[in-house]
Amino acid sequence: MGRQYSVLIVDDEQHIREGLRILIDWEQLGYRVVGTAENGKEAWEICRREKVDIVLTDIRMPEMDGLELARRIYEQIPETVVVIMSAYKDFEYAQKAISYRVGSYVLKPVDEGKLVQELSEVVERSHIRENEYKRVLALMEELIFNPITQADAERLTAYGKGLGIDLSDKKFRCVQLRIDGSEGEAEQFREDISQYVRKEELGYVCVDKKKNVIILFMCPQRLNKCAGEYIAAFKKKAVDVYGREYAMAAGEEAVSIRDIHKSYMQTNNLWFLGYPAQKGGLLFWEADKETRGQVGYDHMIEQLMLNIQYRQTEEMNTSIDQLFHHIDGGQSIEMEAYSISHRISRHLSAVNGEFDYGAVMRNVKELNTLKAVSDYMKEQCVNVMDGNRDKLAHPNMHLVHKIKLFIEKNLGNANLNIKFIAQNFNYNPTYMGRVFIGEEGISIKEFINHKRVEKACKLLVESSKSINEIAIETGYSDLSTFYEVFKKIKNMTPKEYRKK
Repeated sequence: MGRQYSVLIVDDEQHIREGLRILIDWEQLGYRVVGTAENGKEAWEICRREKVDIVLTDIRMPEMDGLELARRIYEQIPETVVVIMSAYKDFEYAQKAISYRVGSYVLKPVDEGKLVQELSEVVERSHIRENEYKRVLALMEELIFNPITQADAERLTAYGKGLGIDLSDKKFRCVQLRIDGSEGEAEQFREDISQYVRKEELGYVCVDKKKNVIILFMCPQRLNKCAGEYIAAFKKKAVDVYGREYAMAAGEEAVSIRDIHKSYMQTNNLWFLGYPAQKGGLLFWEADKETRGQVGYDHMIEQLMLNIQYRQTEEMNTSIDQLFHHIDGGQSIEMEAYSISHRISRHLSAVNGEFDYGAVMRNVKELNTLKAVSDYMKEQCVNVMDGNRDKLAHPNMHLVHKIKLFIEKNLGNANLNIKFIAQNFNYNPTYMGRVFIGEEGISIKEFINHKRVEKACKLLVESSKSINEIAIETGYSDLSTFYEVFKKIKNMTPKEYRKK
């Protein structure tokens, strides 16, 4: 047997209430009468106390009429369907309830057969609406949590039109909300916000892997419901309605569905930086742009290694602060922080063979704020300084470090080879090659090829660029050479790697 739908019968005339309750075989038809009420006020208390799927109500009643009851249900329990029973003379009056999305109207005196048919149609319509909403929500989750190509955008836009939603003329903004409190309080908050956003038709609400509330605000291009002042007003109103303070981070406004994921990633970045909690509980990505800037990480890491080499603790701390403070946040600040930690750790392991790179990076993954990552990496640098005084002064280490940074910075240069590098450093190529092999165990050519293939792998997965474009971007002017080197290192072709 399928699900039973709970029904509440509301009428100020007892014989009508009892007649409807007794004359219809509710159980046989898949319904369950959870109670009766003689006015809207009594019915409202039952709706607040129990889960009611369908409210079958008269209009004219003392204390609270059917329209006021419908309004409250629409505003606070939108998943409950209201069916109004009305005498013919009240039918025009009952039509006012259309703004409250009343499910149906039934004329009095009530014909039991027609009522049952109408209820069946109401249930069917609510099922269809809910299934359609779930499909649209699944589409929005795909746009929020996954980067998409232009081909994906065209496919998903067409799919959206099939669901009755035109994404081509909309603008969007992702907002991430968090509250302090127990899991139960957080769950209730998520449910409250979801109902509110859905009722007001502001957009869609979903939950990410960490159970944070993500709101995708959406409106036509001509409106300003994604603008900063509107988001701020929403936050204030939601606090007033639910009596809960919470912090909120808002990504940039997106005018294309391809930028929705970017807007979401920006909310993650702001939280990782810890900014919303510091700045009054609400921060917009565009308002924080001035605190971030593009910085050459290679130069800064080189400076950090010099600080470690010469045991300059204060300068070392400053170098690390600068590294983490100037993350540009193009995609994920959390991932950029991890990448910087990886690069620092790689250099530290070259200095100290006992440095546990794997353990350090696992610990970094568990840290939840940029400051925590920065402080942890300072500790690791100090540990290496204190335990490696002799090795820190090794003259070849600094030269090899500079060569590796130069290579990584110039991977797209087709002329990158040992002679080109030696000219830039004013070293003899043979000597430089011997020093590099002595420190790294592989030749400069092998190192270049591995780094180029590493970059190519990232582009194959994260971009929609053609294989020829990726070959050129990673320094291979000849496509066949790119294929040969790639297959030698990865044991598969670039095309096979992209498909795996």
